[in-house]
Amino acid sequence: MAVVTHQQALTIYSPIKPEQLGALRETLQTVAADVSGNALLPFGQFPQLHFARLLILDETRPVTSDQQRDLEETPIPAHLALLCNVDAPLDDFITALAESEGPGLDAIFSHCEAYPVAELRNTQSRRDYLRYRQISEAAFYVNTIGRSVNQIRQEAKLRQAIEEFLDQHSWTGRSASETRQQIIQFVQSTPELSWATMPAPQPPLWWKIREKAHFIGVAILGLVLGILLSPLILLIILILRSKEKRDPVERIRPSTQRLNYLRSFEDHWAHNQFSAVGYIKSGWARLISLRVALAVVNFGVRHLFNKGNLTGVKTIHFARWIFIDDKKRMLFASNYDGSLESYMVDFIDIVWWGLNLVFTNGYGYPRTRWIIFEGARDELAFKNYIRNHQLHTQVWYSAYPELTAVNINNNQAIRAGLSGNMTEEEAEVWLQRL
Repeated sequence: MAVVTHQQALTIYSPIKPEQLGALRETLQTVAADVSGNALLPFGQFPQLHFARLLILDETRPVTSDQQRDLEETPIPAHLALLCNVDAPLDDFITALAESEGPGLDAIFSHCEAYPVAELRNTQSRRDYLRYRQISEAAFYVNTIGRSVNQIRQEAKLRQAIEEFLDQHSWTGRSASETRQQIIQFVQSTPELSWATMPAPQPPLWWKIREKAHFIGVAILGLVLGILLSPLILLIILILRSKEKRDPVERIRPSTQRLNYLRSFEDHWAHNQFSAVGYIKSGWARLISLRVALAVVNFGVRHLFNKGNLTGVKTIHFARWIFIDDKKRMLFASNYDGSLESYMVDFIDIVWWGLNLVFTNGYGYPRTRWIIFEGARDELAFKNYIRNHQLHTQVWYSAYPELTAVNINNNQAIRAGLSGNMTEEEAEVWLQRL
């Protein structure tokens, strides 16, 4: 099997025919009833797919000048969004989606504007449509770059097999090093596990060189631009400081009915999904601020926080930030471990400044000071804001729903411990992972 260099995101964003909205909801209910093996779009048939979701963004309500003076009054039509996290190359996944699952794709996207008519539907026309409706992510986070779906599943089975082996024997009086050697011999003698004694695949040298060149090039460019544009940067900061003093802040507490509805779709597996959308505050300074903030975020998660740790938060599998509707709104989507409550608390306690840096540019966000201060530190206001902007995701798929990010990282470390030499102390630490 080819080495997976990295993971990629696919975001399809398509306007829905108004008269087809009800029928589309019914179709998505069919998919959600058996998201892995349904007859329309069985996400479990794609070996390179980590996560996927289908969600409807309803038509926005008309905005009056009294409600939100800085937002346009023209409603945004309902859209269907397909979001996937896949092992590269992305083009192979799009081809498989358009070819092997073409009829299911037709059943879903035929409810959308400009989808090919029946007599013109084929692999190529479906691919062309997906490419036409594809939008790029402003920032994309991956827990551990290069770790494929196949590797995650294999290493989970490896751990289970080793635990079963350990349960079948008595290890009283054995040293940690002796126990480890017995485990290695068991794995080597089991044909379906013998692969595990080899190190996990690593991205090829050419890819590492490319990423290093990107890191150095963008870092130098950012430094130079930061120096040259420092007067403009200072001006923007002062403008934003002036604006944030009078920015409208949402003081809406989500209803119990809404909270119960959203919670009914959560906490069924080891991890959850989160989708949210919101308007971007108007003005050139806000748009520049948000674009720069997301560029910084994207640089950081691509080069610095790609080993299972997002500035101290270790529970996120994937996340993305996407400009939609001609940059009038932003869509955020993530896959995370545990409850939404713990997810929000992690960010409030650990990376509140990062939340403020990005989301202070969102309409109604809790009031910030100098862009990064306060804001999310107002815990109740932040949690209400999150729930108010959260979307119901009609269809959500996970390739490994019983594994947390910590489980996956631990399984990878167990495999790594089957190779090389260890001291007795190191072997004891390694055995504790089991």
